[in-house]
Amino acid sequence: MARAGADVEVEEVRGRGEREIHRVEGADEYVRMVEHFADCVLHDRPPRYAAAEAAANMRVIEALYRSARDGGRPVAL
Repeated sequence: MARAGADVEVEEVRGRGEREIHRVEGADEYVRMVEHFADCVLHDRPPRYAAAEAAANMRVIEALYRSARDGGRPVAL
């Protein structure tokens, strides 16, 4: 896992052992989210992801943490 804003390298390996390194410029995802939200407010646009979708994602993340604490047992959502 890269730190916020850090550039990363992704290695692509093809069928015959061919390898290619792809460099991806880093970005601070929190800054990008705030900038996107501000742009939506300033230009009266809906956000890319609805609040209900974000809340559902958080429920899944919380369930993953609970499952990990409980030895990998399934967790109802």
